[in-house]
Amino acid sequence: NQNLTLILTADEVTLDYGAAFNPIDYVEDYTKEDGVELMLPDAIDTHQIGMTEVLYKIKNRIKTETAVLAVNVQDQSPPDITLSTHEVTLTRGQDTFSGKSYLSSAEDNTDGDLTDNVTWNDPDESLNDQDITYSVTDSSGNTGTAVLTLHYKDPDPVPEPEKIIVYQNSGEP
Repeated sequence: NQNLTLILTADEVTLDYGAAFNPIDYVEDYTKEDGVELMLPDAIDTHQIGMTEVLYKIKNRIKTETAVLAVNVQDQSPPDITLSTHEVTLTRGQDTFSGKSYLSSAEDNTDGDLTDNVTWNDPDESLNDQDITYSVTDSSGNTGTAVLTLHYKDPDPVPEPEKIIVYQNSGEP
């Protein structure tokens, strides 16, 4: 007539896509006596978005108690945008800003390559310093951003040609 106790940390947990699921992490307390066996659920595939119920059991020779943990796997991670540089200086009126030339990649843990979906704001050439924000949103609504600091400088002034004055002798002594 032994009392069996199995208490989980919660009825439901949310894990990020691809995160490790270690069943013992969700056991708060259980009966730890001779003849009592705690049976943990099998591993789950956290690369499958959605809800999965896992069953925990504790048993002795006479009875078995169970507890259910609902595991909700969600994509909570934003895409990662990689820029080739984080700062650039252009010459006003001479250099053209091309956002794509500074974008290396955009990767998401569930959607994969999102490089072609990245957008950025247009620069304002009248400002000397500004941030260009690159962003992309994955299919789960997570938005990743990266910032490129853009500096505009005025062109160097065109040098005036040097004037050389040559005095000629008029031929008279």
